Amino acid sequence: MCGERKTQEEEERENREYAEKMCEAFIKGRRSVDKLSVRENEILDCVIDLGMDFDQAAENFGINKKTIYYHWENATEKVAKL
Repeated sequence: MCGERKTQEEEERENREYAEKMCEAFIKGRRSVDKLSVRENEILDCVIDLGMDFDQAAENFGINKKTIYYHWENATEKVAKL
């Protein structure tokens, strides 16, 4: 519907699916994750490899959920620019 907003769960699922595609490219050796910070790599690992949602990742690292989003956005932007 026009003007319908995505739920947070839908947005997180779409972000996770996008990141999974990007990570598959890394795994296949087509790209390098060297440009990602240690924390960005950790966030991707938690969300993609371990299947955590952003709340769980925030609890895991003992940081605010907004900080998880910040690292997630930075990581996906960097990957998209490679």
